[in-house]
Amino acid sequence: MGDEPVRRRLRSIATWCGLLSPAVGLGAVLLATLFAPWFSWTENALSDLGHPSRATAPLFNGGMWLAGLLALAFVAGLWIDAAGRVRRAALIVLAASFLALTGVGAYPVTTELHFPVSVAFFVSLTYGLWLYGSADALAGAPERGVATIWLGVANVTMWVLYATLEPFAGVAVPEAVGALVLAAWAVPTALRLRRSSPG
Repeated sequence: MGDEPVRRRLRSIATWCGLLSPAVGLGAVLLATLFAPWFSWTENALSDLGHPSRATAPLFNGGMWLAGLLALAFVAGLWIDAAGRVRRAALIVLAASFLALTGVGAYPVTTELHFPVSVAFFVSLTYGLWLYGSADALAGAPERGVATIWLGVANVTMWVLYATLEPFAGVAVPEAVGALVLAAWAVPTALRLRRSSPG
């Protein structure tokens, strides 16, 4: 009982981290594109905005790094009340995804580690959402669970369509879809966390 005020405080911090992470990540991308007239959504990858030779590198790379750290703090807050092996497995996988997101910022596109951390982010995000949605369904919230699972499906489907159809040279569009999928999960999940912590 004595720990409850501390738990409420941690949930409150985690809520803000869950809301700020997608805002920081998407904001960094959009701002960087505004300052990069050379950038093309069909010819470039988002990571090109973080190329060390570009003026947008600090904004993009710093934004990815900070968004990943905020998302990790969000997952830590969700862990406080995580019940069941599936929920905890989901949070572990999501934590791996967000750790990879910090790596996207820490290792620019010119480094050898950039490609593996980028792939790790999108792949583990998908599996993390599938597991988290499954945990929701098992916990008695099947509609929310199915919606979360379908967010993961949307992420992987976009990449499959891109790889199959090759509609353009750049991968910025499927990357942006992945970022929006993350936001679509994080924001409502953070708000539910807030509602579970009155006061």
